[in-house]
Amino acid sequence: MGNTIDELGQEVFIEKFIDRSLESCFDDVLTSIGPYAFARCKTLSAAGFSNVTDIGECAFSDCFSLTAIDFPNVLSIGSSAFHSARIESVNFSMASKIGYYAFDYCRSLVNASFPNVSSLSPGMFNMCTRLSVISVPKAEYIGAHCFDWCWCLTEALVPEVTDIGIGAFRSCSALSNVQAPKLQMIRDSAFNRCSALTNIDFPEVSEFGAYAFSSCINLESAYFPLVSKTGYGAFMNCAALSSVSFPKAEIIQDYTFYRCGLKEVEFSLASKVGGYAFYTCQKLETVSFPKVESIGSSAFYNCIDLKTAVIGTEISSICKLAESGCFMYTDSELAFYVPDSMVQSYKEATNWTVYSSQIKGISELPNE
Repeated sequence: MGNTIDELGQEVFIEKFIDRSLESCFDDVLTSIGPYAFARCKTLSAAGFSNVTDIGECAFSDCFSLTAIDFPNVLSIGSSAFHSARIESVNFSMASKIGYYAFDYCRSLVNASFPNVSSLSPGMFNMCTRLSVISVPKAEYIGAHCFDWCWCLTEALVPEVTDIGIGAFRSCSALSNVQAPKLQMIRDSAFNRCSALTNIDFPEVSEFGAYAFSSCINLESAYFPLVSKTGYGAFMNCAALSSVSFPKAEIIQDYTFYRCGLKEVEFSLASKVGGYAFYTCQKLETVSFPKVESIGSSAFYNCIDLKTAVIGTEISSICKLAESGCFMYTDSELAFYVPDSMVQSYKEATNWTVYSSQIKGISELPNE
């Protein structure tokens, strides 16, 4: 190769047998590597070009022997550029643009540093099962499935991130520490099956999506001071979840706390409790919904220890039950405390009649 070559075009070495590293092949003049340029070069072991600023789509995809790379001046990395490579460490200090799934299935990758990237693209580290250290100090957005199935990732320190995409940390089973002080949005399934998470505190989050923390089996507490509506099934199957705080929540979506370990809950502003919202929360003893106006089907079904329910103490209309089974299989001594002036109205209301002997005035609520 001569010194006049500054760009490698598309598929130029695709599937070629390269039995050595590439550092000495092109002197220092190469600045761009085209799409699929070295794709499926299964014997290529190392690649490094000091002046390359652009790496194209799938440029080193399926280079199963590629263990070392060095591109100190790269600014842009295309989608799936290093798919299934065996590299153990990446440090792109200059890169600011990374394509979708750029490093997915890099199963040997242990640590990655991108100090100038503001957005982590979807699937960027998908299935990097050994990735344990990630440094992205300027990232503001984490794309969908970015760290999906990164089993060894133990912490996510993302000080500037405001938005976490769908399934971004799904099945990161070792993830125990998430620090995102500016986080505002958590999308569907973002932390689904993160079984090492025990506590979450996101003071700036105003919204989180469906199944956001579902099956986080060791999650014990959750604090969301700004959230007005919980996500569908957001904490489903969080068996250890015993403490939650949602002081501004007005809507509890269907299945939100399905099969959780909650013992006592109070949602002072909630007007709607969705179907199956607390289904089989078998440790739940006390619930308080002073402004609730409707309770969905089977909302408290099989909450076998539920003994106290404070319902609608500050509303003039009777709380609507989707069906009488909303409280089926609860404690036989369950007492409903409603406004004193409305006790008889509740006893005669649709779907409440089955509980008529259990309905009492709020003034009879024992002081603890």
